[in-house]
Amino acid sequence: MTEQADLEALEDATCKRVCMGESLRSICEEEGMPDEATASRWLELQADLLMDEIMDLADGVEKNLPAIAKARAQIDALKRRVEVLLNAVPPEHARTGIGG
Repeated sequence: MTEQADLEALEDATCKRVCMGESLRSICEEEGMPDEATASRWLELQADLLMDEIMDLADGVEKNLPAIAKARAQIDALKRRVEVLLNAVPPEHARTGIGG
């Protein structure tokens, strides 16, 4: 694995662990894990990507009830993940304003 692939795997694992309920602080205290500032940027980036996915789902939904219901359920699930990710970012590491 390349260094970039290792970093991406670490980023993915960190985001998944936060979504599973682990605190960012406890994750970052482990050896080999990033500091809170770096991990916070990863969480915010992941949240941004999920928001893009939400927008794509909303823009691409067919205009019929089953498709709308399915898209709504997917969007709600993604919004919950965004909320978990952003709530895990300590205030001192949170971006402020649009576009951070």
